[in-house]
Amino acid sequence: MFSIQGDVILDPFVGTGTTLRAALACGRNAIGVDIDPSLTPVAMETLVSMRRSANTYSRDRLSRHIEFATRRAVDSGPRKYCNVNYGFPVMTRQETDILLPDVTSIARSNAEVVSVEYADSPQIDFDSASMHKMSAYRASTQTMGQRSKLSSSGTGTDSQDNLQLYKS
Repeated sequence: MFSIQGDVILDPFVGTGTTLRAALACGRNAIGVDIDPSLTPVAMETLVSMRRSANTYSRDRLSRHIEFATRRAVDSGPRKYCNVNYGFPVMTRQETDILLPDVTSIARSNAEVVSVEYADSPQIDFDSASMHKMSAYRASTQTMGQRSKLSSSGTGTDSQDNLQLYKS
């Protein structure tokens, strides 16, 4: 299945909330339903306490992508497209606007609703750490006698979106 930020994910068998956790980490809205009401507190506690793990997951995902793109550049030349938020190469035009925002806060709105706020710009600490990896990418593409068409990473203002995950 494929979804983009802000889409609604329906999990009709939510259990302990694995799909809801993935939705939270990726900036999706989610609705979870389960026949067993005793699982609701377990899923809710996990969601409310996962801010750090969601942010770590996003950074790891970004790092893995840079490593993948660097290997692809060595094997088959530089990529045609560049992500505008992070400045790293991407495989398709659809990936140029991807932003994996940090979760800035998670709060329980009531017994069955968790509200999540996300940063509106790339992670500053990831951005500076990625510069070293991007230098290696650029060097690998220049070694092949080709110029990289990467732009510098752009950052937006730090406004926040309010997304909600539902568990009932």
